[in-house]
Amino acid sequence: MKTSFFAALFGALFWCALNTTTSAQSLYSNTFDDAASISAWTPVADATNSAEASIDWNAEGALSLSGVNSADDAGRAYIFQIVDGAFDYQGATSVTLSFDLKTDGDLIGAAIHLQTEFPGPGTVNTFDLHTAGLNSAGYTSYSYTFDGLTTGSLFRMSFNSASGAFSGAGGTLLVDNLALASNGGGDDGDNGDGGGSETAATAPTDSPADPTADAADVASVFSGSYTSIATNFNPWWWQSGAVDTEFDPGTGNLALHYSNFNYQGTDLTASNLSGMTHVHLDVWVAEANSGRMLKFTPINSGTGAGEVLVEVPLTPGSWNSVDLPKSAFDGMTWDNIVQMKFDGQFNADGSGNGAGWDIYLDNIYFYNDGSGTTTELTYVDVTFNVNMSNEDVSADGVFLAGGADFGFPGDNPMTDAGNGIWTITKQVIAPYTGTYTFLNGNCGDWSCKEDISGQDCADGPYSDRLLSNITENHVVNTCFGECTTDGSCPPPPSVYHDVTFSVNTDNITVGPNGMYVGGGFLGGSDAYALTDNGDNNWSTTVSIAEGTSGHYVFFNSPSHGGDWGTKEDLAGLECGDPANYNDRFLPAVTAPTSVEYCFGTCDAACSPPPPPAETFNVTFRVDMNNFEGSYGVVNINGSFNG
Repeated sequence: MKTSFFAALFGALFWCALNTTTSAQSLYSNTFDDAASISAWTPVADATNSAEASIDWNAEGALSLSGVNSADDAGRAYIFQIVDGAFDYQGATSVTLSFDLKTDGDLIGAAIHLQTEFPGPGTVNTFDLHTAGLNSAGYTSYSYTFDGLTTGSLFRMSFNSASGAFSGAGGTLLVDNLALASNGGGDDGDNGDGGGSETAATAPTDSPADPTADAADVASVFSGSYTSIATNFNPWWWQSGAVDTEFDPGTGNLALHYSNFNYQGTDLTASNLSGMTHVHLDVWVAEANSGRMLKFTPINSGTGAGEVLVEVPLTPGSWNSVDLPKSAFDGMTWDNIVQMKFDGQFNADGSGNGAGWDIYLDNIYFYNDGSGTTTELTYVDVTFNVNMSNEDVSADGVFLAGGADFGFPGDNPMTDAGNGIWTITKQVIAPYTGTYTFLNGNCGDWSCKEDISGQDCADGPYSDRLLSNITENHVVNTCFGECTTDGSCPPPPSVYHDVTFSVNTDNITVGPNGMYVGGGFLGGSDAYALTDNGDNNWSTTVSIAEGTSGHYVFFNSPSHGGDWGTKEDLAGLECGDPANYNDRFLPAVTAPTSVEYCFGTCDAACSPPPPPAETFNVTFRVDMNNFEGSYGVVNINGSFNG
């Protein structure tokens, strides 16, 4: 466990209140039957950004609280507040709060927390409601009891949607059947936090036992007892959830919290752990997740299997101390562990389930029980020198990335050695074969990656560079975007030609971000914005060096440079290159050029839409004089009206 001072984790809150009705034991009730039931709610803090957050009445009869992050820079806090400072508790010393929740669509990288405030118990936080089955298919009911109320008139409750620091994080929460009922004189049961008892814990309130293994026999990932080999607890692998490395269960000893978790990786310092015999981890999951399965694997870039997922046995509602033997990871040698991964996309029976849930982890470490023997490996240094003299170098610098061993954008910053040369030295296991690439800048979507597609040194589906059978210290000297091997760069092009890219959109609805051209040699999905020329035609002109050729494609309303899901689909068409993601190909530019296509087709013009169906009025009459029964309205049904 990691020890630190207590850090307040609660930032953004959805403040909720109720309309007042009174019955036998009822103090409040709100079923949100009409739009007027939400009229007193007001946004504060991040929720005032109307582009990201909204308060609405859902027509099915629910309060809709929505917040979706539109940026990558930071997590978001969405606060909607109504405070009742003159609430009549009718002498109650114990109350039960209940409500129903579901989501409108998926929660992406968001955690839902509850906060309440009553006279006596004060402010009480209940974390991670989304671990108790919250989904979009149907409502989940929640109920919490609070004892020890004293004289006072303040009532407040909140739902906190804590969203991750990436675009698209968040979602919409639907709230229904809010109720507060008096329990009379109260209940002696207390959960120890002054806030009463609840149906089931959604987060741990204690810490696992301290580890006792000798530090000399341990390679630790997360534990306050050992030095960690982790370098990044939240690398971007397109996972759904968020990572909190400073979750405090109330003991002051920090744990690792994966919220809205589907799978999660961790980057590690490359380590020869072949002499380790086990991996240990402490894990806690809520009882509401008893129907889920968790799996774990180290990720090895040395010899043997790269990764093998192994089930982690779970008893929900308490800390589980788990020791997985190396032998369980069939075929793995652990001789060059570079990452690890937890995968929770399973039901307890092993069937697939991609819905997000929450897990809490502590004391993750590899250890040798005394029977392990380290396999000695031969390491060699590879020095990468890249000449950037033909490039405008990004303010973020130049990076090495790619393949199985050189990580993601930003993982390996290179050093400016002067004269346009950037350098980095990495250690690999000999004999080594693997791919790599250079990036001009720190772009998480790979849009600043060099383009060597079509050149002799391009390898594999991503047109990376290849190191082949490296058995001794090795130096790479090349030029960014070129295949030179002596570190020189060809003279920069002196002749450029205007290339106009046009796309017709008669066959689609253009999204709010407009049309773009990109991909391939042009860059990311938002490389060049197109101008709306009217009549569903969009275009832009790009100055391109003479002799340049490469792949490109059109995009409909991408939200960022890696939004590849917005590209046109040319699969199976003659203008889509199946060896390059079905992108279009621009032949070598030798003069000013224009290319024009209908989005998603190989034709310049879009096929005209079919003419609207011709309609006719038909009058139906029926004589009911021979009908002996009674009737009020006569209806007609048939295939014409469904």
